[in-house]
This record gives sequence, C-alpha cells and structure tokens, in this order.
Amino acid sequence: NERKNLENLLTRIASQIRADVLIIDDNSPDKTGEFAEQLKIKFPFVHVLHREQKEGLGMAFKDGFRWALERDYEVLFMMDADLSHDPGALPLFMEKIKDHDAVFGSRYLRGIRVFNWSFKRLLLSKSSNEFIKLMLGINSTDTTTAYKCFRREVLLSIDLQNMKGRQNAFFIELVFKTIRAGFKTTE
Repeated sequence: NERKNLENLLTRIASQIRADVLIIDDNSPDKTGEFAEQLKIKFPFVHVLHREQKEGLGMAFKDGFRWALERDYEVLFMMDADLSHDPGALPLFMEKIKDHDAVFGSRYLRGIRVFNWSFKRLLLSKSSNEFIKLMLGINSTDTTTAYKCFRREVLLSIDLQNMKGRQNAFFIELVFKTIRAGFKTTE
C-alpha cells in the first residue's frame, strides 16, 4: 500500500543515483502494483515483481534478491517505499560499498535519527537493537532496518533461500550472517 509514495520515491532515487528499481507488490489493496506498471512509462528503470499474496517482508526481499541475482546485478539495495529511508543517502551507500561488502543503514549511529515515532516505539527499537547486538556478539547499532546495500557475492554466499526470518528477524539474520561470514561491513 505505497501507491501514494511511489512517484515521489522514484523521482528522488533518480535524482541521487542511476539505478534500476524493482518494486515488489503483494497484491496491495490500493493497487500499488498496477500503478507501478503505469510508472514504467515515466521511469523506464522501474521493474515490478507481482506476488499473489503477502508472505512477509523476508520472503519479499528474498524474491527481490533472487530476481536481481538472476540478472547479474553487482550491487543490490533494499529499502522501504514509505519514504522512511532517505534516497539522499544513496550516494553515501554507493561511496561506502566501494570499500565494503555490505553497508547497513542505521537510525542509531552517531545519535538517534527517527521521525514521527512515539517514545515507546523508539525505546522498543533501540533497546531491542542493543539486546540483539549483545546476544549475537555483533557490532551493529541497527540490525532491524531494511535500508541496506550488498555486493552480490555476499547474497550468493549466505544462503538466502534457507534463511528463516520473516519480518524484522530477516533483517537481523542478514546482518548476522554477513558479519559471521567475515565480509567487510560498515554502517
């Protein structure tokens, strides 16, 4: 249900980097997928992957990664379409990926950067990420964001299809497996 954001998001992405964009739609009631198909006329770099039903964010990202890997993309981003991930950060991701295998967006690196969140939601997210960092023994300030960038080698080596996480657990598992596999990462 991101129909209202798509055109703005695509315009902002195009103003920052040159990239193909895959929109994954799970048969949204607001007809996001149909609207995305129409936007391909204005934005020829757009592709749309239609899925029949909601199977969770983890499965959507797995399908998106599989789609991109089958087409030999070298660098793959993941982000939400609700404009919570600033396309203005894309050039920074591109700069960082030159020297790293994966770049993880973070709401908590060098302070707290969240907008329109209640204190309760912020407290839950921040404390959850601290707990995850401690329990998994990884150095990451924000494992639960979907704003990430990977070199294809990372995604090919961490066995995406056998990952168990569905929602935020998928993002945590991505970070954990990437770090544990010895890839060079940064936030």
